[in-house]
Amino acid sequence: MSVEYYDSLVKLMKRLTKLENYQEYMTIKKGIPNYSTGYSESFKNPPKFLKIKTLGLYYSAAREWSGMGENGDEGMESFARYISRHVALETFKGKLIKSYIPYQDILLLMKNFKLMLSLKHIDFEFLK
Repeated sequence: MSVEYYDSLVKLMKRLTKLENYQEYMTIKKGIPNYSTGYSESFKNPPKFLKIKTLGLYYSAAREWSGMGENGDEGMESFARYISRHVALETFKGKLIKSYIPYQDILLLMKNFKLMLSLKHIDFEFLK
């Protein structure tokens, strides 16, 4: 995800004040994505999303299993911070297709989930 894309997404999400359900699909065509370079300020400190109740994030690699970045820890910390900023979140759905994520990163996400008082349902799928 490029810095420009993420910044424009954050600006759009701030304007959609009544949005309750958001789903994001991303397909990796070639290589391994690298989220650790060129973070914008909004990626380091994402805004709070006050109304989103259902968040679905679906990521896939086109051919082979791939990792989520060379420095998975940095990228996952930012990703977990992004998810935790959805303060009204009730349902989280995550699907990884041919994408690898270490169990330590899942545990990091779970630590953030336990702080979200309105969260009722977590659904993860790991598909090949």
